[in-house]
Amino acid sequence: MFRFSIDQLRDVAIAETLSSGKGIVDLWYYFHEGIEAELLAEHEALLTPNERDRHSCFHLERDRRTVLSGHSWRTW
Repeated sequence: MFRFSIDQLRDVAIAETLSSGKGIVDLWYYFHEGIEAELLAEHEALLTPNERDRHSCFHLERDRRTVLSGHSWRTW
């Protein structure tokens, strides 16, 4: 198994990512920990009824934010 620090990876041009060449991975990261309540409400509005039920099952706020952020990114 290969382990790399993100700092060790080379920059990739947009044209390379669009080519879907071997070894090209688009990595997205969303810093959802500090977002405001208003934006969280907008994210929640994007959830389907099933996703909303799943979201409400999490007891910890941290977990609810993680699920909410992941689903909102997928929907955007």
